[in-house]
Amino acid sequence: MNGEMGGLGQETGPSEATFRGEMGGLGQETGPSEAKFRVQPGFQFFYTLPVLLAAAVLVDALLAPAADKWLLLLLTLVIAAISVPRGWSKVAVKDGRLALYSPLRRPRTVDLRGLVGLEISPRLGRALVLRYCPVDEQGRPDLASEAVLGLPPLQDQTVLEERLQAAIDERAIR
Repeated sequence: MNGEMGGLGQETGPSEATFRGEMGGLGQETGPSEAKFRVQPGFQFFYTLPVLLAAAVLVDALLAPAADKWLLLLLTLVIAAISVPRGWSKVAVKDGRLALYSPLRRPRTVDLRGLVGLEISPRLGRALVLRYCPVDEQGRPDLASEAVLGLPPLQDQTVLEERLQAAIDERAIR
């Protein structure tokens, strides 16, 4: 197959572009201290499924009206409002800060100096869970408190893992 994957399998090793230092695709390096990552396409589709379900329920409710169908439509729209922004999120790392941008939500930022831990979710997709100290009013990490930020499964996630682990290791040395 000459390095190409046929079917639904995933690449199991670094691509040729990674060996050459190029980062093609959506999780592309954009500068010396900036990187952007998008949700894996399969998970974008998965997170968008409630919208398709809501459309099917709407068509059914219009063709054969019943009160319970409108309630089901409302329920699927609520689920869609929760899942769609997660599926179309983007993560950017720039100038020592990680930012999670989601449609219909305010950006969540984490100062990498305050990063305490990095865990990989054992669930499908191996999403990253970040433990960090939030920033206080003076712009410094508040070491007395801890917060958690869950990221969706990302393309080129190993690159982000390495960067975050390096930030944690650097903090541990200090």
